[in-house]
Amino acid sequence: MAAEHHQCGQHEKTADGGYLKLEGAGSVTETVTATSEDQTHGVVSAKCEVTINFRTDDQTVIHPEGIALNRPALDYDLVYSFTGDTDSELKSKTGFGRRDTLTATVLPDIAENDGHKPYDRTVVWSSSDEDALTVENGVLTVNENAAWIRDALKQAPYQAEKTVTVTAETRDGGKRASCQVTLAFHANAIEADRETETFDLVLTKTGRRSSPVLTWTGNEPEKFQAAIYSDKEGLAKKWASSDPSVLTVAADGTVTPVITGQDGTIIAEWIKKAMEKSPYEGEAEAVISVSASDGSMTDRIPVKLAFKLVDNTYSGGSSGGGGSSGGGGGGGSSSSGVTPGGSTSSFVAGGPAGSVTGTWIQDGAGKWLFTGQGRTYANEWAYIHNPYAAGGQPSTDWFRFDESGYMVTGWFTDANGDMFYLWPVSDGTLGHMLTDWHWIAGADGLYRCYYFGEVSDGTRGRLYKNAVTPDGFTVNANGEWVVDGAVQVKTAMTP
Repeated sequence: MAAEHHQCGQHEKTADGGYLKLEGAGSVTETVTATSEDQTHGVVSAKCEVTINFRTDDQTVIHPEGIALNRPALDYDLVYSFTGDTDSELKSKTGFGRRDTLTATVLPDIAENDGHKPYDRTVVWSSSDEDALTVENGVLTVNENAAWIRDALKQAPYQAEKTVTVTAETRDGGKRASCQVTLAFHANAIEADRETETFDLVLTKTGRRSSPVLTWTGNEPEKFQAAIYSDKEGLAKKWASSDPSVLTVAADGTVTPVITGQDGTIIAEWIKKAMEKSPYEGEAEAVISVSASDGSMTDRIPVKLAFKLVDNTYSGGSSGGGGSSGGGGGGGSSSSGVTPGGSTSSFVAGGPAGSVTGTWIQDGAGKWLFTGQGRTYANEWAYIHNPYAAGGQPSTDWFRFDESGYMVTGWFTDANGDMFYLWPVSDGTLGHMLTDWHWIAGADGLYRCYYFGEVSDGTRGRLYKNAVTPDGFTVNANGEWVVDGAVQVKTAMTP
């Protein structure tokens, strides 16, 4: 038996690296011959043709072998520009928002056609810090309100740097490529070393009232500092005052209250006005500004000036101060006069240097006034010699006078809410300000114990409230002595 064959067909594969699908078809025909031989018939043969058809079905899949980005690294400068310090108005933000678009190439980089399918080239994008930088389909967006920027604005020099990794990854096979994005942030701002400032100006008058010695405190110059944070080089600081008649400022930031001229005469009009009327206090305001020399930003410092006059002068001559032949050092000569209340008796008070001296006057209603150097004390405190002091009480003490000029007795609350107690008993010490511990009767007739400051530090005579006294005792919100929360009382005072 013999066979013959004939075949036809085709197949091809392009030279693209072997990624193109194989396509082909063909057929082959074979002839099968069978031969037999016997004595009867001799040689006998038969033929059969067999055809075989074939077709190529390429079901292979192309998988990503790698991925490449068009930019391996990027640098972005980010800037906040303020009108003044970092709490002022924000003028502009630069470098934020939509920036570059990254392009990812999936490898092998072959044409998209039917001959290369299936081939999943899908890319998944991600950012290592989405609060700082986001990526969508390769588009990069910088967040202007990211937490790292807010943190940088909390402390000078108001700058920070962050690196964010942007990754492109193939969905099929997880092939990766990344771009390192460096974010460099800084703020343009100018910042003074303080938010506000106060000058407490005190003029103290001592010595004889006719020729007092004037002493100023609180008027010392104060040097302000400032720092410029900017991407511009060579910027200088320029200082200015909103009211040079109140405050001056030098080129180096030294701020000086304007009070007196070269001869010591008061030239500040607001202080002159304050000295015209009791209680001889006043306030003024001005703003000190510091700017960058190019005018791009300015920080401002509100400044308050508070003035107070302390009159510790004493009278000379026959009306007090121990210079009178009838007055002596701690007594006084008597005289008489007439007030709207009726006949009065008066005593010329003489006391130690530093105390106020003058004339005590009792009107027809039994109320006391105090005059000296042609004026009556009213709506103010006065440190006065008391000619009636006895029993160890100091001969010079503090007294308070109301708006009508009458000496205050009993409880007194000042404009700050501080409470004092002026002795109400005519025992030779009427009206003097109490200090230390004292049992004081209330409206219910019960006595409660209170503590009044003893130290001459601006709080002398003030009632302690909600506190522990210097000697370790506790007082409540009303100033009453308490033990384990219970107010201590007496029904009567015993000698």
